[in-house]
Amino acid sequence: MFLLRDRSVFDIKKNELSEFRSNLMGKIKGKNTKLEKSVSKALWNNGFRFRKNVLSLYGKPDIAIKNSK
Repeated sequence: MFLLRDRSVFDIKKNELSEFRSNLMGKIKGKNTKLEKSVSKALWNNGFRFRKNVLSLYGKPDIAIKNSK
């Protein structure tokens, strides 16, 4: 019975931790950061044509130059 009680307490803490982590990670936005905007603007002005956050490529890269593979 002692093990069962400890396991239930552990499960409650684990659920609270995962909920906290989920809320924390939900606040992190990964698209259109300052760095990404400045790099993409510099690339575009130098003649490199690209796509942003391409879903068809593995890992969904921030910047993908489709002409070169």
